[in-house]
Amino acid sequence: MQVVNGPIRNQIGMNAGIFTLGPGNHANATIGRALRLFIHNLGGGRVVENIMGAQGNASAYSFCFPENEEDSPWEPFHVSEGRKRDESGITIFAGGWSHVGNYIFEGLEGIQKLSQAIALFESPNGVVILMSPAKAKKLSGLGFTKQDVEQRIWSSATITMKRFKESCYYRSLIGPDLRGPLKFGWPKEYLEKTDDQVIQAYPRKHVKVIVVGGEVADMMQGWKMAYPSTASIDKWR
Repeated sequence: MQVVNGPIRNQIGMNAGIFTLGPGNHANATIGRALRLFIHNLGGGRVVENIMGAQGNASAYSFCFPENEEDSPWEPFHVSEGRKRDESGITIFAGGWSHVGNYIFEGLEGIQKLSQAIALFESPNGVVILMSPAKAKKLSGLGFTKQDVEQRIWSSATITMKRFKESCYYRSLIGPDLRGPLKFGWPKEYLEKTDDQVIQAYPRKHVKVIVVGGEVADMMQGWKMAYPSTASIDKWR
């Protein structure tokens, strides 16, 4: 998933509003498609040779959009990540094979339902909540900052330790990380938890909210995305 922030969004005519995740905008589609071409032509990615997804995923084709900074009640994503507001940049997330939504016309109840759903994602190493401006404004009107919403989602996305350890990803990724250098962010005390104890499924730092879309519906959806990497565009212009 590619997320664009800053003045460049409007300068090249990207669509951050209605139907932003769908087709129809030249800039969104071109940037999203370019990444796939880079992987193929520069990285040597070849289906059946070294790209071995059993079914593949539509999000691997062209999943690029700008954040709707103008209609958001909160600071943009790149500002939350330590960048300047007038800086243009692109953030690339890894993941994308799980998705839940849409939670429409629900306030804090919707947050709770979404949290319960994403807690059951395979390999819960990161989640990005794509929130419409209307949903963000409703939560902001209740006094919530973006960080408050992320905290509530993280704290409510709970699972028993037994269910957590049953995942093949616990055996191959999470467990080794807990016993090793802790690169991904789960707390080491999880190793001491009993099977019936309830834990947060995600490391707190990997729960993100991005405001995107039009004002036509009060909705949000969650995507299994993690490990954001942001680069400035300004020095390449």
